Amino acid sequence: MPQKAIKAFLWDYIGLFLRNGGSFIIGVFLARLLSPRDYGIVSLMGFFIGISEVIMTMGFSSALIVKKDVEEIHYSTVFWLNLALGCSLYILFFVLSPVFARFYDEPILENVIKITCIAFIFNSMNLVQTVKLTKKINFKSQTKAQIIALIVSGASAILMAINGFGLWSLVYYSLLSSFIYTCSLYFFEQWLPKLIFSWNAVRELWKYASNMFASGMLHQVFGKLDVLFIGKFLPVAILGNYNRAVSFNTLINRFTSESIGKVSFPYLITKNNNAEIISLNSKILGIISMAIFGVTGLIYLNADFIIITLFSAKWMASIPILKIIILSAFSNPVNVQILSVIKAKGKSDIFLKLEIFRKIIYVITFLIGFWIGTNSGIEFGGLYGIMYGILTFSILSTILSIYYAGKVLEQKSWYQFKIIIKYALLAFIPSIFIIFLFNNLPEQGLLLSFLIKTIFFSLLYLAGLLFFKTQAITDLKIIVYQFRNRK
Repeated sequence: MPQKAIKAFLWDYIGLFLRNGGSFIIGVFLARLLSPRDYGIVSLMGFFIGISEVIMTMGFSSALIVKKDVEEIHYSTVFWLNLALGCSLYILFFVLSPVFARFYDEPILENVIKITCIAFIFNSMNLVQTVKLTKKINFKSQTKAQIIALIVSGASAILMAINGFGLWSLVYYSLLSSFIYTCSLYFFEQWLPKLIFSWNAVRELWKYASNMFASGMLHQVFGKLDVLFIGKFLPVAILGNYNRAVSFNTLINRFTSESIGKVSFPYLITKNNNAEIISLNSKILGIISMAIFGVTGLIYLNADFIIITLFSAKWMASIPILKIIILSAFSNPVNVQILSVIKAKGKSDIFLKLEIFRKIIYVITFLIGFWIGTNSGIEFGGLYGIMYGILTFSILSTILSIYYAGKVLEQKSWYQFKIIIKYALLAFIPSIFIIFLFNNLPEQGLLLSFLIKTIFFSLLYLAGLLFFKTQAITDLKIIVYQFRNRK
C-alpha cells in the first residue's frame, strides 16, 4: 500500500477515534448535568432532520469524488445548489415548526427546531470543501477541523449546562459544532465558489448522485423509524433513555463498520478468485465476530454499572434498554463485511435486491414488534416490542446476507454461519454462567460486581478462544506481527 494511502488511513482512523471518543466523553458530562427528557426533546426531530440532510446533499458529494474530470463549473454549481437547498429546508422547517410541535405535543419543540435547523445552512456550505480534501486524500485537515469543532462546541455546551441552560445546551452544541466545522474547513481548504451555475453540470452529476440519493433516503427513512414511533407514542423521557442506550451500539458500529468499509472493500477487489476472497473474508469475519461478541458480553453483564457510573442514577431506565439493544450490536459490522464481498464481486444487482429485502424485513419485524408490545399490557410495551423487533431483524438480515454472499462466492452458507455462531456461543455460555452465579450470591456493590463479572467473563472467554484454537486469535497475531515489522 502506498505511503500516502497509509498516512491517509491513519489520520482518518485517528479522526474517527478522537471524534467519536471525544463526543462520547462530552455526552457523559452533559448526561450527568441534563435529564433524559432534555435529550428526548432534542431527539424528536431525528427522523425529519435525517431525511432533510440527505435531500440537502442529494448524493452530489459522492458524485464529485468519483468523477475524475471535475471542473470549476461542477464545484460552483454544487455549492450554489446545496446552499439553495439548505436555505429552503431551513425556511420550510421554520414555517412547519408549530406543526411538528403539535404532532409531538411538545410546545417547546417549535423554538428548538427554529434554532437547530440553522445548521442546515452551515452544513450546505462545507460540502465542496470536504469533497476537495477527500479527493486529495487529505484526511488530516478534516480531522483537525472535526477536533476543533468538537472541543469548542463541547466545552461551550458543558458550560451552558452547568449554568442551567438545560436542553438549550444540546441545541447550541449541535449548532456551534456545525458552524465551527464549516469555518475550519474554509481555513484548511481555501476555495470559494464563483458566480456560475450550470444545469448541464447538475444533470451530468445526477446520473451517479441519484443512486446515492436513493440509497441515503432508504437508509434514513428506515433507520429512524424507531425515533419517530417512540417520540410519537411514548413519553419523551423514554426516547432520551432509548437514545442513551443506542449510543453504545452507535459507538461500536463507528469503530468497526466505518473502518471495515474503508479497508476491507479495496483489498477484496484485488483478489482474483473466489478461493482468495473466501479466505480473506473468513479471517476478517472471524476477527470482527471475536471482538464484537466479547464487547457485547461485557456491556450486557455490566449494563447497570456502566449506566449509573457514567451517567448517574437518573438514567437507570436505560439499563434494561441497553441490555436488549446491545444484543443486536453484532449485526451492522458483520453485515458490512459480508456486503463488501458482494460489492467486490461486482454484483450490484444482488446488492440492490438484498437491500430491498432487508428493508422489507425491517418494516415487518418493526411493526409486528410494536403491535405486540403495545397490546401486551406491559408498561412501555411498545418500546420493548420495537427493540425485540430490531433484534429479530438483525438476526434475519444477517442470515439473508450470508445466504446471498454464499451464492456469489459459490460457497455453502453454513461455512460463514459457523464462524459467527462459534464466537457467539463462546461469549454466550460464560455470560449465562455468570448471570446464574450472581443470581445465587448475596448482592454485591456496583464496583465489586463490575470487577468480578469483567474478570470472570474475560478469563472464560479467552480460555474458550484458546481451548478451541480459534482461527481469529492466530490471524490477529499475524496482523500484529506484520504491523510491527512493516517497513
